[in-house]
Amino acid sequence: MKKFFCGKGIVHLLFFFLSLQAFASSDTSILRITGSVRDTIEQKPLSKASILLLSASDSILVAAVRSDDQGRFVLNASAGTAYTLLISYPKYTDRVEDIPATTRSVMELGTVALNTKAFVMKEIIIRNTSPIRIKGDTTELIVDSFKVSPNADVQELLRRMPGFQINAKGEIIAQGQKVQKVFVDGEEFFSDDPAVVTKNLRADAIERVQVYDRKSDQAAFTGIDDGVKEKTLNLKLKESAKNGYFGKAEMGSNANQYQQGKLMGNVFKGKRKMAAYATTNNSQFEGLNWEETRNFSDGGNSTMEMTDGGGIAITWNSDDDYSENKGLPLQQTAGAFYGNKWKGFTSGTGAQYQRIRMNVESQGLSTTILPDYSLDNLSSGSQVQNKERYKVNTKNEWGTDSTGLFKLSLTGSKTTRSSASGNTSFTTRDGTNVNASSRTTISHQDDQKVDGNLSYRKKLSKTGRSISADVSMVLNEQASDGTLNATNTFYQSNGSLFRTDLIDQLKDGQQTGTTSSASIVYTEPLSKKSFLLFKYNLGIGTNEAERNTYGKTGAGAYDALVDSLSNHFRFNNYSNSGALHYRFTGKKLTMTIGSGVGRVKYQSNDLETLTSRSTRFTNILPTASVKYQFKAQRSLNINYNGTPQNPTLQQIQPLIDNADPLNLQIGNAALRQAFRNEMRITFQDYRMSEDRSIYATASFNNLLNGITSSSTIDNFGKRLSQFVNANGNYSYDMRLVFDRKIVKDLSGGIELETNGNRSINFINGQRNVNDYSVRRVSVNFGHWSDSWLSFYGSIRFGKTTTRSSLRADMNNSFNTISGYGNVSMSFKKQKTYVDVWTDIDRYGSNSIFSSPVQIIRVTPSIRKILTKNDALEGKISVFDLFNQNQNVERNVYTNFLSQMTYNTIRRYVMFTLTYNFKNKSAAAVNK
Repeated sequence: MKKFFCGKGIVHLLFFFLSLQAFASSDTSILRITGSVRDTIEQKPLSKASILLLSASDSILVAAVRSDDQGRFVLNASAGTAYTLLISYPKYTDRVEDIPATTRSVMELGTVALNTKAFVMKEIIIRNTSPIRIKGDTTELIVDSFKVSPNADVQELLRRMPGFQINAKGEIIAQGQKVQKVFVDGEEFFSDDPAVVTKNLRADAIERVQVYDRKSDQAAFTGIDDGVKEKTLNLKLKESAKNGYFGKAEMGSNANQYQQGKLMGNVFKGKRKMAAYATTNNSQFEGLNWEETRNFSDGGNSTMEMTDGGGIAITWNSDDDYSENKGLPLQQTAGAFYGNKWKGFTSGTGAQYQRIRMNVESQGLSTTILPDYSLDNLSSGSQVQNKERYKVNTKNEWGTDSTGLFKLSLTGSKTTRSSASGNTSFTTRDGTNVNASSRTTISHQDDQKVDGNLSYRKKLSKTGRSISADVSMVLNEQASDGTLNATNTFYQSNGSLFRTDLIDQLKDGQQTGTTSSASIVYTEPLSKKSFLLFKYNLGIGTNEAERNTYGKTGAGAYDALVDSLSNHFRFNNYSNSGALHYRFTGKKLTMTIGSGVGRVKYQSNDLETLTSRSTRFTNILPTASVKYQFKAQRSLNINYNGTPQNPTLQQIQPLIDNADPLNLQIGNAALRQAFRNEMRITFQDYRMSEDRSIYATASFNNLLNGITSSSTIDNFGKRLSQFVNANGNYSYDMRLVFDRKIVKDLSGGIELETNGNRSINFINGQRNVNDYSVRRVSVNFGHWSDSWLSFYGSIRFGKTTTRSSLRADMNNSFNTISGYGNVSMSFKKQKTYVDVWTDIDRYGSNSIFSSPVQIIRVTPSIRKILTKNDALEGKISVFDLFNQNQNVERNVYTNFLSQMTYNTIRRYVMFTLTYNFKNKSAAAVNK
C-alpha cells in the first residue's frame, strides 16, 4: 500500500487540527503564551525545542509548537483554563510549568532555562569514561569498563578503579578509609578479610563493585543509626559466575629451598555456593592479621572480658607465630565452604585447617633508662615454633524481621602449639658487666574453644517499634606443659663475679573459662524522626587457672613443687546494666544522646591459701554522637563514649611468671578498674566526578585509673614488675588525607598525621612521665591507563620523639622513611606483563642507636600468557633483587628502647606456573 504521508508530516498535521479545534471551540477570549528557551550553563538559545500545552484537568494535548532559532515560542489557547506547559529538548531535562487559569490575553513567561541531564544528575551519574553511579551512600562501579590483564584477581581490578589504593600489606583503602569487610553478593565468603577475598577471586567473575559504609546489624534492623559503621566492599558476581565455576591451580619453585602451591575452586548455582582451597608456601609471608585471625583461627591469644555495659570486650595480642617478614616460614592451609538459601532459611558452613612452622633467629639491642644511669643489653635468640589449628563454623538464620528472625552461629576449634627456644643476653652499665643470662625453654599447649550465639529480632506493628534479644556463650579450655633451663650470672659494681644462679624446672598448667552474656533491646518511636532505645545487659564470666612449677630432687625427677611459682586461682565477674538512649534521625542531622548505669562485681579466690577478695564497681556510661550529612558522600561526625576497662585474669592473678628470670612479672589482686573517656571528630568528603576524597579525623582519650606497671630494678639489673593503677594517662591522634585525580589517568594525594600519648609508670618507686609523639607526612601517586605503562607508589617521612622524666636530658628522637612503589608494563599483543615492586624502610640514628638502618627491597617479575584461551601462564620473579632484605623492629616504650633484627627470606628466583579454569558460559560472557 502506498504511503501518502511521512511520519513527521502526520505529527504536524495532528498539531494543526488540534490548534484548529482549540480556536473553534473557544467561546471566550484567546490567551497568548510567549517565552524563550535557553541553556542554563552556556546561556545559548535552544532551537527546535518541543513545547506542549496540556489541559491541567485531564492532561489532554491542547497546543504544540517548536522554538525558533532564537529559542522563542508562542502558544495560543483559551483563557480562563488552567494548563500545564511541558518543554523538552534532547540531552536536557524536561521543564514543567503550571499555567494558572486567567482572563488575561497575554502571559509572558520570559526565559525558561533548561539543565543538561548530566548537570542535574551529577550526584547520581558521574561523567566518566566508565559507568560510575552513586546511589545514596553507595558508590557502584561497573567492572567491564576497567581493563585488566588476563586472569587478573580483584586486587588488580581495584588498583585500576578511581578512589582505591592497595598498600604493601594488601590493605585496601577506599575513599580515604581502610576497607574492613568484603562480601560476595552481600554475604561472607571463606573469610571476610579483604586481602583473602580479593586475592583469590578472579576479576572477570565480578560484574559490579559497590562501596559503602556498612551499618551494624542492630542499626540496619531498627533503622536507628547507632554510629557503628565499617567501610565495606560488596562484589556482585556476574550471572554466568552464579551458575558455573572458576578457580586456579598454581605451582612455584626455585629448584632449591623455596616452593609454593595453591589450588582454589569456586562453584555457584543460583543461591548455592561451594568453595574449597589448599595452599602451601615457604617463600613469602602470609601472616594472620586481626580479621584473618577471627576467620581462620580461634583467636589464639585473645582475652575476652565482660564490660560494665554487659557487652564483651576482646583484646588480641600477637604471639608472633607468623609475623610479617620475620624468620623463615612454612604455612599450609586448607578450607571449604558450603552455603545455600531456601525460602525463609539461609545456612553457611565452613571448615579450615592451618599448619604453621617458623624458624626465627634474632639479635637485639635495648636500653633501660634509670634516674642516675642506663642499662644496655645485647641479646641473641633462636626459636622454632609449630602451630596446628582445626576450625569449623556454621551460621544459620530463619524467619523474617516481621515474623521474627532467628540467627544461630556456632564455632568450634582445636589448636596445638609447640615451641623450642634458646636465648642469651648480656647487660652492662657504662661498659661494666652487670649480668649475663642463658636459657632454653620447651613448651607445648593445647587449646579447645566453642563459641555460640543465638539472636532474635522482630519488628512490631508500629513503624520503628522493635524488640531484639541476644544470647552468647564462649567455652575455652587450655592445657600446657614445658621446661625452663637457665643460667644467670651476676656481677659486682667493679665487674667482678658475684654469683651464678641455676634454674631447671618443669611447668604445667590448666585453665578453663566461660563467658556468657544476654541482652535485650527495645525501640519505641516518638515520631517519624525520633526514637527511644532501651537496653539491658547481663553478663557472667568464670575463669579458673592452676599453674604448677616443679624443681628436681636428688633423684633427678621433677617432683619438688615450688610454692612461690605455683597456685590455683579462680576469678569470676558478674555484670548487669541498663541504658536509655534518645535518637533523632533527620534528613541531614542525626544525633544520639544517652547513658547507662552498670554494676560489676569481681570475685577472686586463691584455692591454695583459701583467701578471697571481692570488688564491686558502679559506673555511669555516657554516650553522645552527632552526624551532619551535608550531601551524599560529605558528612561531619562527632562522638563521645565513656567505657570501663576491666583488669584481665593475667593482670590480677598474684603469681610470679619467671619465663624470663631477669624480668619477673607478678599480678595484683587489688587492681582497680580503669575508665576511658574518648572524643572523636571526623569529616569526610568524596567527589567521584573528580576522583577526589578528603578525610580528616581527630581524637582524644583520657584514661582514669589506667592500668600500668611498677618495676623494681636492683643493682644486678634484675627487674620485678607488677600491674598498678595510675592517673595522668592520655593519648591523641589527628589525621588529614587528601586524594584526587590530577590529570587523566594520574592521581595523587597527601596524608598528614600526628599521634602520641602520655603514659605513667613507676621505676624503683619513682613516678615516671613518658611523652611519646609521631609526626608523619605521606605522598601517594598512581597512573592507570589502557596503554602499556602503569605505576603507583607512596612515600612517608616521619619523626618519632620520646622523653622520660627520669632523664629529661636524653633526646631519643629519630627520623623514619618508608614507602613502596610498583611499575607495570603490559605488552598485550605478546601477552607479556612486566612488574617491578619496590619498598623501602629507613630508621635514623640517635643517642641510643648510633647507626641508621636502611632496607631497600626490589622484586621484578615477568609473566607470560602461554595459551590462546588465556588459561595457562608462566612467571619468573626475583625476590629481593639486591639481597638487602632484613627485618628490623624499633620500639619505644616508657623508659625502655629496643631494636631487634630478625632473620628473614633473602634473594631467590622463583618459577611459577598458574592454570586458571572457568566454565564455558563464563568464558563466553567475558569475551
